[in-house]
Amino acid sequence: MGGKDSTFVLTGGICILRSTKGSIALEAAVSLPFFLAFVIALNVMIQMSIMQLALHTAVTETTKQIASHAYPVELMYLQAEASPLGQTLQTAAGHVKTAREAVAHAEELFGDFTYLIPDEMLDFAVWLKNYRQTAEQTAGEKAKLMLAKAFQPMFIQLTKKILPATMKLDATKLSLKEVILPVPGSREHAFVGITAEYTYTLPVPFIHKTVTLREQSYERAWVGN
Repeated sequence: MGGKDSTFVLTGGICILRSTKGSIALEAAVSLPFFLAFVIALNVMIQMSIMQLALHTAVTETTKQIASHAYPVELMYLQAEASPLGQTLQTAAGHVKTAREAVAHAEELFGDFTYLIPDEMLDFAVWLKNYRQTAEQTAGEKAKLMLAKAFQPMFIQLTKKILPATMKLDATKLSLKEVILPVPGSREHAFVGITAEYTYTLPVPFIHKTVTLREQSYERAWVGN
């Protein structure tokens, strides 16, 4: 007779007592590593998908926003240049922000397109004007690298307004590889393009491996009639 942890097995007419004690622990020891590997792999896929979606949203929405406001920003710049007081673009942008916040001046904004321009696009217009003044002597590949590096802080600022709190990107892991901005008054160079990369460290114990996520977006800018 065998106990509850043992069984009798009849082999070749010989009765052998075989113990089953510890079999559950052995099965757990064999299957647990595979289960943990599955959980870790699933977590990596979910986290990577979230980062890829955040990068895609940041790049595409920033490109669309710049493209859709290119013409109003250009008109605001021309309007500022043609003002009797020789108003600068930065002064004009500040005036729009102040007037939009003041309820008393609401009737003065009727029929004025500039109040439709978001604050972040006003900041972008001022940045672009200042950048072109400092980089007008640079050309070729050096100019492309200079533009991508100079635009990165502005890009991060724009993405903070675009991305929800659950999809924020780490600015230290983000880098712009190519930036194309429209040339004012040119229909041939009326394109906006952004190519960005994000370095993602896999959340796997004892494995320090990084993956580079890449997204790019191109849009034709609104240039008016």
